[in-house]
Amino acid sequence: MMRIIKINEQQYRWLMLDEEMHYPKFLDIFKNEISTKVHIEIEKQLSSNNTEFEFSLPLKCEYTDNIIFKVNIDKTGDVTNNKEYKCFYYNEYNSLIDNKLINPQIIIQCPSKNKKVMFSLLKVVLSHEITHLYDDWSELIRNGSGINYFNKNIDTTNFINSSFQMNDELYKSLSIMAYMSLKVERQEFLSQTVQELESIGCTLTNYKQKIKETTLYNNISKSYNNLLKEINNSSDYILYNCNLYILNTHPKANLPKMNIDDFDVKEYRKKLLNWGDFAYHNTMKMYGSIVQYYLNQLKERKEELNDIFIY
Repeated sequence: MMRIIKINEQQYRWLMLDEEMHYPKFLDIFKNEISTKVHIEIEKQLSSNNTEFEFSLPLKCEYTDNIIFKVNIDKTGDVTNNKEYKCFYYNEYNSLIDNKLINPQIIIQCPSKNKKVMFSLLKVVLSHEITHLYDDWSELIRNGSGINYFNKNIDTTNFINSSFQMNDELYKSLSIMAYMSLKVERQEFLSQTVQELESIGCTLTNYKQKIKETTLYNNISKSYNNLLKEINNSSDYILYNCNLYILNTHPKANLPKMNIDDFDVKEYRKKLLNWGDFAYHNTMKMYGSIVQYYLNQLKERKEELNDIFIY
Protein backbone atom coordinates (compact mmCIF):
# COMPACT_ATOMS: atom_id res chain seq x y z
CA MET A 1 0.00 0.00 0.00
CA MET A 2 1.36 3.41 -0.99
CA ARG A 3 2.14 5.68 1.95
CA ILE A 4 1.54 9.42 1.51
CA ILE A 5 3.99 11.68 3.30
CA LYS A 6 3.14 15.33 3.89
CA ILE A 7 5.95 17.81 3.43
CA ASN A 8 6.09 21.48 4.32
CA GLU A 9 6.80 24.33 1.92
CA GLN A 10 10.51 24.47 2.72
CA GLN A 11 10.93 20.74 2.10
CA TYR A 12 9.01 21.05 -1.16
CA ARG A 13 11.28 23.84 -2.36
CA TRP A 14 14.39 21.81 -1.58
CA LEU A 15 12.95 18.71 -3.22
CA MET A 16 12.10 20.54 -6.44
CA LEU A 17 15.16 22.78 -6.55
CA ASP A 18 17.09 20.91 -9.23
CA GLU A 19 14.20 20.80 -11.70
CA GLU A 20 12.53 24.12 -10.98
CA MET A 21 15.50 26.35 -10.17
CA HIS A 22 18.25 24.43 -11.97
CA TYR A 23 20.74 24.56 -9.11
CA PRO A 24 22.30 21.41 -7.59
CA LYS A 25 22.35 22.61 -3.99
CA PHE A 26 23.47 19.18 -2.76
CA LEU A 27 26.87 19.78 -4.40
CA ASP A 28 27.63 22.92 -2.36
CA ILE A 29 29.41 21.12 0.49
CA PHE A 30 31.40 19.02 -2.01
CA LYS A 31 32.41 22.13 -3.98
CA ASN A 32 33.41 24.06 -0.87
CA GLU A 33 35.52 21.20 0.44
CA ILE A 34 37.41 20.80 -2.83
CA SER A 35 37.82 24.52 -3.48
CA THR A 36 39.24 25.15 -0.01
CA LYS A 37 41.74 22.28 -0.24
CA VAL A 38 42.83 23.33 -3.74
CA HIS A 39 43.31 26.91 -2.60
CA ILE A 40 45.48 25.77 0.34
CA GLU A 41 47.59 23.55 -1.94
CA ILE A 42 48.11 26.30 -4.52
CA GLU A 43 49.27 28.81 -1.91
CA LYS A 44 51.57 26.19 -0.37
CA GLN A 45 53.15 25.55 -3.77
CA LEU A 46 53.45 29.27 -4.49
CA SER A 47 55.20 29.81 -1.17
CA SER A 48 57.89 27.45 -2.51
CA ASN A 49 57.98 29.36 -5.83
CA ASN A 50 56.36 26.49 -7.75
CA THR A 51 54.17 27.67 -10.62
CA GLU A 52 53.61 24.40 -12.49
CA PHE A 53 52.69 21.34 -10.47
CA GLU A 54 50.36 18.35 -10.09
CA PHE A 55 48.75 16.88 -7.02
CA SER A 56 46.15 14.28 -6.10
CA LEU A 57 43.33 15.19 -3.75
CA PRO A 58 41.99 12.12 -1.83
CA LEU A 59 38.24 12.24 -1.21
CA LYS A 60 35.64 10.27 0.69
CA CYS A 61 32.62 10.67 -1.55
CA GLU A 62 30.23 8.75 -3.76
CA TYR A 63 31.70 9.96 -7.06
CA THR A 64 35.43 9.31 -6.87
CA ASP A 65 38.23 8.43 -4.46
CA ASN A 66 40.47 11.22 -5.68
CA ILE A 67 40.85 14.02 -8.19
CA ILE A 68 44.11 14.80 -9.97
CA PHE A 69 44.81 18.52 -10.32
CA LYS A 70 47.27 19.92 -12.85
CA VAL A 71 48.04 23.56 -12.12
CA ASN A 72 49.78 26.28 -14.12
CA ILE A 73 50.24 29.68 -12.46
CA ASP A 74 51.00 32.91 -14.32
CA LYS A 75 52.90 35.24 -11.98
CA THR A 76 52.55 38.10 -14.48
CA GLY A 77 48.75 37.82 -14.78
CA ASP A 78 46.05 40.10 -13.42
CA VAL A 79 44.60 38.46 -10.31
CA THR A 80 41.51 40.66 -10.46
CA ASN A 81 40.58 39.61 -14.02
CA ASN A 82 38.10 36.73 -13.88
CA LYS A 83 38.86 35.82 -17.53
CA GLU A 84 42.36 34.71 -16.49
CA TYR A 85 40.97 32.02 -14.17
CA LYS A 86 40.39 28.89 -16.27
CA CYS A 87 39.58 25.28 -15.39
CA PHE A 88 39.00 22.19 -17.55
CA TYR A 89 37.53 18.83 -16.53
CA TYR A 90 38.95 15.72 -18.20
CA ASN A 91 38.15 12.00 -17.85
CA GLU A 92 40.23 9.75 -20.08
CA TYR A 93 38.64 6.43 -19.04
CA ASN A 94 34.88 6.81 -19.64
CA SER A 95 34.21 4.01 -17.17
CA LEU A 96 33.73 3.33 -13.46
CA ILE A 97 35.35 1.08 -10.87
CA ASP A 98 33.10 0.24 -7.93
CA ASN A 99 30.68 2.85 -9.32
CA LYS A 100 33.29 5.61 -9.01
CA LEU A 101 35.21 7.72 -11.54
CA ILE A 102 38.80 6.65 -12.18
CA ASN A 103 41.30 9.43 -11.52
CA PRO A 104 39.30 12.32 -13.02
CA GLN A 105 41.41 15.38 -13.74
CA ILE A 106 40.87 19.12 -13.37
CA ILE A 107 43.36 21.42 -15.09
CA ILE A 108 43.75 24.88 -13.54
CA GLN A 109 45.26 27.98 -15.12
CA CYS A 110 45.24 31.15 -13.05
CA PRO A 111 47.28 34.27 -12.20
CA SER A 112 48.99 35.12 -8.91
CA LYS A 113 50.42 38.18 -7.22
CA ASN A 114 52.70 38.17 -4.19
CA LYS A 115 52.28 34.37 -4.07
CA LYS A 116 48.50 34.69 -3.74
CA VAL A 117 45.49 33.97 -5.97
CA MET A 118 42.03 35.49 -5.65
CA PHE A 119 40.13 32.62 -4.09
CA SER A 120 36.66 33.98 -4.88
CA LEU A 121 37.40 33.97 -8.63
CA LEU A 122 39.11 30.59 -8.56
CA LYS A 123 36.15 29.10 -6.69
CA VAL A 124 33.73 30.16 -9.45
CA VAL A 125 35.53 28.32 -12.26
CA LEU A 126 36.22 25.31 -10.04
CA SER A 127 32.51 25.12 -9.28
CA HIS A 128 31.79 24.78 -13.01
CA GLU A 129 34.20 21.87 -13.49
CA ILE A 130 33.17 20.07 -10.30
CA THR A 131 29.62 20.07 -11.64
CA HIS A 132 31.01 18.55 -14.85
CA LEU A 133 32.58 15.83 -12.71
CA TYR A 134 29.25 15.08 -11.05
CA ASP A 135 27.38 15.06 -14.39
CA ASP A 136 29.99 12.74 -15.88
CA TRP A 137 29.60 10.30 -12.98
CA SER A 138 25.81 10.56 -13.15
CA GLU A 139 25.70 9.77 -16.90
CA LEU A 140 28.08 6.84 -16.49
CA ILE A 141 25.87 5.43 -13.72
CA ARG A 142 22.69 5.87 -15.80
CA ASN A 143 23.83 5.23 -19.36
CA GLY A 144 27.32 3.74 -19.21
CA SER A 145 28.75 6.64 -21.20
CA GLY A 146 30.09 9.93 -19.84
CA ILE A 147 29.38 13.49 -20.89
CA ASN A 148 32.39 13.70 -23.23
CA TYR A 149 31.14 10.80 -25.33
CA PHE A 150 27.69 11.92 -26.45
CA ASN A 151 27.60 12.02 -30.25
CA LYS A 152 25.65 15.26 -30.12
CA ASN A 153 28.20 16.83 -27.79
CA ILE A 154 31.14 15.57 -29.85
CA ASP A 155 29.80 16.91 -33.16
CA THR A 156 28.80 20.22 -31.59
CA THR A 157 32.21 20.57 -29.95
CA ASN A 158 33.96 19.77 -33.22
CA PHE A 159 31.84 22.38 -35.00
CA ILE A 160 32.75 24.94 -32.31
CA ASN A 161 36.48 24.22 -32.61
CA SER A 162 36.57 24.29 -36.40
CA SER A 163 34.39 27.43 -36.59
CA PHE A 164 36.77 29.43 -34.43
CA GLN A 165 39.56 28.72 -36.92
CA MET A 166 37.56 30.13 -39.85
CA ASN A 167 37.67 33.79 -38.77
CA ASP A 168 34.05 34.13 -39.93
CA GLU A 169 31.59 36.02 -37.71
CA LEU A 170 28.53 33.95 -38.71
CA TYR A 171 30.20 30.65 -37.83
CA LYS A 172 31.68 32.15 -34.68
CA SER A 173 28.29 33.41 -33.44
CA LEU A 174 26.67 30.06 -34.28
CA SER A 175 29.40 28.16 -32.43
CA ILE A 176 29.15 30.30 -29.28
CA MET A 177 25.37 29.89 -29.12
CA ALA A 178 25.74 26.16 -29.81
CA TYR A 179 28.19 25.90 -26.91
CA MET A 180 25.90 27.82 -24.57
CA SER A 181 22.91 25.70 -25.61
CA LEU A 182 24.59 22.38 -24.83
CA LYS A 183 22.74 21.09 -21.81
CA VAL A 184 25.88 19.96 -20.01
CA GLU A 185 27.57 23.36 -20.44
CA ARG A 186 24.47 25.42 -19.69
CA GLN A 187 23.84 23.53 -16.46
CA GLU A 188 27.42 24.09 -15.34
CA PHE A 189 27.26 27.83 -16.07
CA LEU A 190 23.98 28.00 -14.18
CA SER A 191 25.49 26.08 -11.28
CA GLN A 192 28.53 28.36 -10.98
CA THR A 193 26.34 31.49 -11.01
CA VAL A 194 25.51 31.24 -7.30
CA GLN A 195 29.22 31.29 -6.37
CA GLU A 196 29.78 34.06 -8.91
CA LEU A 197 27.00 36.27 -7.52
CA GLU A 198 28.49 35.83 -4.08
CA SER A 199 32.03 36.66 -5.27
CA ILE A 200 30.98 39.94 -6.95
CA GLY A 201 29.04 41.11 -3.90
CA CYS A 202 25.51 40.77 -5.24
CA THR A 203 22.94 41.90 -2.64
CA LEU A 204 19.21 42.41 -2.35
CA THR A 205 19.66 46.08 -3.29
CA ASN A 206 22.21 45.93 -6.14
CA TYR A 207 21.29 42.69 -7.91
CA LYS A 208 19.84 44.39 -11.02
CA GLN A 209 23.26 45.81 -11.80
CA LYS A 210 25.39 42.94 -10.49
CA ILE A 211 23.74 40.15 -12.50
CA LYS A 212 25.06 41.84 -15.67
CA GLU A 213 28.60 41.11 -14.47
CA THR A 214 28.16 37.33 -14.37
CA THR A 215 29.72 35.10 -17.01
CA LEU A 216 26.51 33.48 -18.21
CA TYR A 217 24.57 36.75 -18.53
CA ASN A 218 27.40 38.36 -20.51
CA ASN A 219 28.09 35.39 -22.76
CA ILE A 220 24.52 34.56 -23.66
CA SER A 221 23.46 38.20 -24.19
CA LYS A 222 26.39 39.07 -26.46
CA SER A 223 26.12 35.77 -28.33
CA TYR A 224 22.42 36.23 -28.98
CA ASN A 225 22.77 39.79 -30.28
CA ASN A 226 25.69 38.85 -32.54
CA LEU A 227 23.81 35.80 -33.82
CA LEU A 228 20.74 37.80 -34.85
CA LYS A 229 22.89 40.37 -36.62
CA GLU A 230 24.92 37.79 -38.53
CA ILE A 231 21.92 35.68 -39.59
CA ASN A 232 19.98 38.72 -40.82
CA ASN A 233 22.99 40.19 -42.65
CA SER A 234 24.13 36.97 -44.35
CA SER A 235 23.34 36.45 -48.03
CA ASP A 236 21.32 33.51 -49.32
CA TYR A 237 24.53 32.05 -50.75
CA ILE A 238 26.33 32.18 -47.39
CA LEU A 239 23.43 30.51 -45.56
CA TYR A 240 23.24 27.78 -48.21
CA ASN A 241 26.95 27.01 -47.73
CA CYS A 242 26.60 27.14 -43.95
CA ASN A 243 23.87 24.51 -44.03
CA LEU A 244 25.93 22.40 -46.44
CA TYR A 245 28.98 22.62 -44.20
CA ILE A 246 27.04 21.47 -41.12
CA LEU A 247 25.45 18.57 -43.01
CA ASN A 248 28.73 17.35 -44.50
CA THR A 249 31.05 17.79 -41.53
CA HIS A 250 29.01 17.83 -38.28
CA PRO A 251 25.62 16.25 -39.06
CA LYS A 252 24.81 15.41 -35.39
CA ALA A 253 25.69 18.86 -34.06
CA ASN A 254 23.07 20.75 -32.07
CA LEU A 255 22.43 23.19 -34.95
CA PRO A 256 19.59 23.76 -37.44
CA LYS A 257 20.05 22.00 -40.75
CA MET A 258 18.00 21.12 -43.85
CA ASN A 259 18.31 18.43 -46.50
CA ILE A 260 19.86 19.85 -49.66
CA ASP A 261 16.99 18.60 -51.85
CA ASP A 262 14.46 20.43 -49.66
CA PHE A 263 16.55 23.51 -48.93
CA ASP A 264 14.69 26.81 -48.76
CA VAL A 265 16.82 29.76 -47.72
CA LYS A 266 13.92 31.73 -46.21
CA GLU A 267 12.89 28.72 -44.16
CA TYR A 268 16.48 28.07 -43.11
CA ARG A 269 17.01 31.66 -42.02
CA LYS A 270 13.82 31.36 -39.98
CA LYS A 271 15.01 28.06 -38.44
CA LEU A 272 18.28 29.66 -37.39
CA LEU A 273 16.52 32.65 -35.84
CA ASN A 274 14.03 30.45 -33.99
CA TRP A 275 16.86 28.24 -32.74
CA GLY A 276 18.71 31.29 -31.41
CA ASP A 277 15.54 32.66 -29.80
CA PHE A 278 14.80 29.39 -28.04
CA ALA A 279 18.37 28.90 -26.80
CA TYR A 280 18.55 32.46 -25.48
CA HIS A 281 15.13 32.70 -23.81
CA ASN A 282 15.28 29.19 -22.36
CA THR A 283 18.69 29.88 -20.84
CA MET A 284 17.64 33.28 -19.48
CA LYS A 285 14.55 31.74 -17.90
CA MET A 286 16.77 29.26 -16.06
CA TYR A 287 19.20 32.04 -15.19
CA GLY A 288 16.36 34.03 -13.64
CA SER A 289 15.50 31.03 -11.47
CA ILE A 290 19.10 30.85 -10.23
CA VAL A 291 19.15 34.56 -9.39
CA GLN A 292 15.82 34.21 -7.56
CA TYR A 293 17.19 31.26 -5.60
CA TYR A 294 20.26 33.30 -4.60
CA LEU A 295 18.14 36.28 -3.56
CA ASN A 296 15.81 34.02 -1.56
CA GLN A 297 18.84 32.66 0.30
CA LEU A 298 20.00 36.20 1.08
CA LYS A 299 16.53 37.16 2.27
CA GLU A 300 16.30 34.13 4.55
CA ARG A 301 19.70 34.86 6.08
CA LYS A 302 18.69 38.47 6.68
CA GLU A 303 15.47 37.38 8.38
CA GLU A 304 17.40 34.91 10.56
CA LEU A 305 19.80 37.67 11.65
CA ASN A 306 16.88 39.97 12.44
CA ASP A 307 15.32 37.23 14.58
CA ILE A 308 18.49 36.99 16.64
CA PHE A 309 18.16 40.63 17.75
CA ILE A 310 14.49 40.44 18.71
CA TYR A 311 14.23 40.79 22.55
